[in-house]
Amino acid sequence: MQLAKDSCACGHPMDSHDGGRGGPCGTCACAAGNPPSAFEVGVIHSLHDLTVAVLRLAQAKQAGKT
Repeated sequence: MQLAKDSCACGHPMDSHDGGRGGPCGTCACAAGNPPSAFEVGVIHSLHDLTVAVLRLAQAKQAGKT
């Protein structure tokens, strides 16, 4: 997984960390001093993608019942 040049290990822009001043991330609340590893970010993003796919399947199945 490639992270943007101006992002922390959580994958969110450094601006999310208290405007770039190094505070906790405003998006995922990781601490600036101890961000998740790139592997952990990949797992989190993969789980999110799987969750979205399951929700879409459930919505399609529910729409097919009507």
